Amino acid sequence: MCLASFTKAQTFSEDAILPCQNLRSEFSETSSGWIAHSLNMDTYEITPSDGIKMVLLPPKKYIRHFDESVGKFLLITKLPYNEFEGVGPTFNSTNYMKYGRFSATVRSAPVGGAVTAMILMADGGDEIDYEILGGDPNHVQTNYFYGGKLEYIVNGGLHEVSGEPIFDAFHTYTIDWSPERIVWEVDGIVVRTREKKDTCEDGVCKYPTHAARVQLGLWDGSTKPGTAQWARGPIDWSLHSSVNAYVKNVVLECDSRYNSIMISENAPKPSEKEVSISNGTPSVLSSESPNVAKKEIAYSQPSQAFRIPLDILKVGLLAVSLTFFF
Repeated sequence: MCLASFTKAQTFSEDAILPCQNLRSEFSETSSGWIAHSLNMDTYEITPSDGIKMVLLPPKKYIRHFDESVGKFLLITKLPYNEFEGVGPTFNSTNYMKYGRFSATVRSAPVGGAVTAMILMADGGDEIDYEILGGDPNHVQTNYFYGGKLEYIVNGGLHEVSGEPIFDAFHTYTIDWSPERIVWEVDGIVVRTREKKDTCEDGVCKYPTHAARVQLGLWDGSTKPGTAQWARGPIDWSLHSSVNAYVKNVVLECDSRYNSIMISENAPKPSEKEVSISNGTPSVLSSESPNVAKKEIAYSQPSQAFRIPLDILKVGLLAVSLTFFF
């Protein structure tokens, strides 16, 4: 798998058997074959022991605003947000996978308003993801979407992560995707399962089925009032010169029933649930303004499905920019 910036998006039929490369890769200074393509080289670096350090940089100007909204019972809420957005990295896979397992070992950003994201994204809008909000040390959010249709209440989940705080220690986040179900695992423990049959209504199953690529990123959720509230922000840039998250390794295991497997030197065996990570194949990093899973969040009452201890619900507009896929 290559992590690349400018790769042409492709269209595949739903029944196509696609080439897919199994991969296990650890990112370190000793990894060979790395090429950097970036508009801002300061938004990432390769570290000796912690992998890719993703760096969210402050905007050129830090200006705070307050949005005055009238909600239920005529309550007036003044939600803070920032006028300008910080700049962070986005990493995009050139390798498509139609069903299989994707894992990333990540230490997420600790600052409220910063969002660390790991996503399987299809060109037509199918999506399966993890999103980790800075400021919440013990929870991760999961979502899936079908055809670009965004149904957060039905499709989202909030899950407790045991062990050390997720921004103090590395945790492994896995998506196990098959035609029948999606399983999300954290450190080998299943936190959520979604069956395809449970998404079907009137003969239509709202379930991701199209070949997807990996997206990893760190983005600033501070510039829309609702988004900033959801992300536990906005970021107070007067207190931070940067915000960091780390991706130590990536593992991709293609389902051989639906993919034509391209074997690489560091490919994991299909039966392995836990693998010993070694240096990866040559890859390309990209750094753009953060395009991973950007959202404008509307105000609403908290959902029992999410159990988010906030005054808003993540039910707004997801605006994913694919400009780097030209």
